[in-house]
Amino acid sequence: MCWSVYVAEYWNRFNLRFNLYMEASEKAEKAEKTKVSILRHVMREEALDVYNTFTFEPDNQGNPVVTLEIVQEKFQRYCTPKKTLTLERYNFNQKRQQPDEPVVTRRLRTQAKCENMAPLMGT
Repeated sequence: MCWSVYVAEYWNRFNLRFNLYMEASEKAEKAEKTKVSILRHVMREEALDVYNTFTFEPDNQGNPVVTLEIVQEKFQRYCTPKKTLTLERYNFNQKRQQPDEPVVTRRLRTQAKCENMAPLMGT
């Protein structure tokens, strides 16, 4: 896993490839402890440092419940940056048509996927 300023993008790609690997190697049916161990094994040191900061809810016996799904959700929350509506609207409004771009509307509509941008597009 490569950590940089594009952590969210790298996490999404890494997670997709990891899930594909688990399916292709028929390891998706293994025990949760094994699946989490495989994930931890293929991570980089930076990701392991992040993993070690996670806390997990205990079960009835007081043992932490650690499943692959829970770990992936925690990484998703950690790696996804918080959105600032004001900054996103500013960046959206700064978009200009490129010289080689025949119609700017398609690009703007694509960038306006976020539901908070719909009022700016009139949709």
